[in-house]
Order: sequence, then C-alpha cells, then structure tokens
Amino acid sequence: METMEYLKRRIRTAEDLHGLVRTMKALAAVNVRQLEHAVESLADYSRTIELGLRAVLRQRGRSIVTARIAPRRRLGAVVFGSDQGMCGQLNDQIVSYVHDYFTREAIPAEDRSLLAVGLRVAARLEDAGESVIAAIPMAGSISGIAPLVQDVLKRIDTWNSQHQVDRIAVFYCEHVSRAAYRARMLNLLPIDRQWLVNLQQTK
Repeated sequence: METMEYLKRRIRTAEDLHGLVRTMKALAAVNVRQLEHAVESLADYSRTIELGLRAVLRQRGRSIVTARIAPRRRLGAVVFGSDQGMCGQLNDQIVSYVHDYFTREAIPAEDRSLLAVGLRVAARLEDAGESVIAAIPMAGSISGIAPLVQDVLKRIDTWNSQHQVDRIAVFYCEHVSRAAYRARMLNLLPIDRQWLVNLQQTK
C-alpha cells in the first residue's frame, strides 16, 4: 500500500511537470508570434520587390519580358519539412506530394536532385526511395532563417553551375488555418514568363 509520503512526492512531481508544460507552452506561443511577425514582414518585402520590378517592366516596355524557356534537362527540388515534433503528418504529406509530382511529370530519378531542409523530411524522403543529395537542419529561430536561406541559395548556384540543373522547384507546406496546411510547389527558376507579363500589366 502506498504511503502518505510517497503520494505527496507524486503530487509534487505532477505539479512540477504541470508548471514545466505551462512554461513550454508559453515559450512556444512567443515563438509562434515572432514567426507570424516574420511572415507578415516577408509579405511586405515581397510586395515592395514586386512594385519595383513592375516599375522597371513598365519603364522598359514589353520587350523586357524575355525570361528564358528552360530546356528541362534536370530538376533541382528543394523540399521543406519540419524538424519539430507535434506537427502531425506534415513531413509525410509533403513527401507524398513530391513523389506524386515526380510520377505525374515523369521525371526520371537520374534527372532530379533533392535538397531536404529538415532532417526529419530527409529521412522520410529516403524511406520513400528518393535519393537526397544533401540535408540541412531547419532554422530553430528567426535569427537562423537568413543563414539557412543563404545556404540554400549557394547550393542552388552550385547545382546550376556544376551539375547542369536548369529547373528549380520548391516544395513546402502552406499554412491554411490554425491547425491546417496544404502541400504546394513553386517553380523558382526559370522565372515564369506569364508571371512577368501579369506583373507588367497589373495596375
């Protein structure tokens, strides 16, 4: 039979754990809010860049819209996942989306290079039979985002200059609501010609 002292110790342990969980939840909420602010800032930054590009396109006239058409020899895929726990099926969902895209577009394994951002998604990709050239950990804080982006851009530049990779696609999960997301793909390079035309014509 459990003694009174033993029960008291268990109650104290439960109270300590409860306090720890509350602290962790508070820290997580602060981090989420900081990242939400960063996303809002990026939206403003993107709009500023588009306004500047739109001004250049209008000043130079329609002839400036000359983005090249990719010969579609090799695809470089940058796959963003998550290194955090408690993210549900996010990594599995993005890996399934990437695999379905490769199948639908009939891209042979030898004609694609994969860079995984997030060690967990890298493991999921390899489990799915994909060959991952490199895996880099996801940024753990806002201060780690800029170095991460620089690293990704350097690797893309190396792909382009040394491995004849002429198309770059980014695969990621887009936040839809508080607890929902959907897998998306963005063609990064070559620049979409129609996007430039639409940008030029937008008021």
